[in-house]
Order: sequence, then structure tokens, then C-alpha cells
Amino acid sequence: MFVILDTSAINLDDDLSNPDLERLLSRVGAASLVVCIPEVVVLEMVAHRKRRIESAQRDLENAREKLGGFLGRDVPTDVTVGEIDDSVAKFETEFRTSLQARGMRVIGMPAAASDVRVLLARDFANRKPFNSGRGMRDALIWESVLELCAGETRPLALITKNTKDFADPSGDLLHSDLRADLEAVGFPPDDAEIHQTIRA
Repeated sequence: MFVILDTSAINLDDDLSNPDLERLLSRVGAASLVVCIPEVVVLEMVAHRKRRIESAQRDLENAREKLGGFLGRDVPTDVTVGEIDDSVAKFETEFRTSLQARGMRVIGMPAAASDVRVLLARDFANRKPFNSGRGMRDALIWESVLELCAGETRPLALITKNTKDFADPSGDLLHSDLRADLEAVGFPPDDAEIHQTIRA
């Protein structure tokens, strides 16, 4: 079975140490699971890390200014933009290394990423995972899943909290647009599951 992890499944787990993920990965060999992370998810994780660092820097700057007001003098800060960029680049390298060390497969960018017309057609038709012009990253994740399913036929589990864009109204099945996409690439839609958490 392919287990596809969306950003929402691992967003705050930068070091990939969530016990549920560890349990899932411990079953990879015995259960013939292939845990996959689309490249878009890797890039989203890096972007989230950068935003958290920048937020911490803003908090530090606010505290520095407040402390300076109490002390009646400037309080220096030594954090530079270069340090932040270096930290983000180091995180990306370590995150990719950690994925590989844990036996997870990174699914490359889909062909649709190089031909934006494919995504625009999906957007204009308001087909899931697009939602009124929003959803480019979700669409790229889904296109990655479709390419994976077209190449190998094994059951699929998509793990995402974003049921609004990936699931039917019940939240228990993939949205009918996505089921139709699977059928179009020769993948049996009934072999695809959607879950909101790794534990599920």
C-alpha cells in the first residue's frame, strides 16, 4: 500500500518523531507499505519552518524593543537574514536526509508542474482539490499521487486533515473528482482511502 502524507499530517513534526509516524514506519517492511511524501509537501515543510523562524525573530525584536524601553538604551540583536536563510537551508537538507533514512519516498514534482495549463484547466473547471481558485499546492500533491498510481498499482491511503479539498462531504471517501481521476489513470478508486491522521 502507498501511504501518502500531506503537510497537515506532519506539519509540526519537523524532526519526524511523532509516535504515530514511528509506528507506521515500523510496519513498512512487514506490511509492504511505501510511505511517500510529495515534493510539494517537503517544500511546504521548509516554508513553514522559515515562517516559524521569522515569527520567533519578530517576537525577539518586539521583546528587544520593550527591554530597551525599560532600560532606556538600545539592546542589540545578533540575528541576521543570512543566519535565517542558512538555518532554513540546513533544515531542508536534514529533513530530506531524515526522510531517506526512515525509508520514506519523496515523490518528485508531477509533469503538470511544468505545464501549468493542466492545472489551469482543473482550476477553471473548479475540480477538486481546487476551491474557487485556491489549491495550487494541493493540486500539485494530487497530480503527484496520480503519477504514482499510474505507474504502480497497489492500494493507496492519503493522510490529510484537508478533507474539505480532498474528501467527499462525509470526509470518509476521496472526493468524486479525485476518484474519477484515479479511474482515468487505470487505478481502481475503491483501492484508495483517505484518513485525517496517521493513527487512523
